Amino acid sequence: MGKEYKQLSVEERSVIAVGLGQGLSWRAIADLLGRPVSTVSREINRNAGAQGYVPHEAVARCKKRKVLA
Repeated sequence: MGKEYKQLSVEERSVIAVGLGQGLSWRAIADLLGRPVSTVSREINRNAGAQGYVPHEAVARCKKRKVLA
């Protein structure tokens, strides 16, 4: 069977935000997290707004949709 899908944690979203702030590529951030680049790119594209990627807003949206407890 394939791998079990697991949501990004708050800590992983924070790593993405810090990595972006440091100018890391999506691939470098994905390598740090041990995640596919596509996961990182989707997370950034879904949750980046006018102020850039803000991890706590992404978490708030997930909680609103009841994806995270």
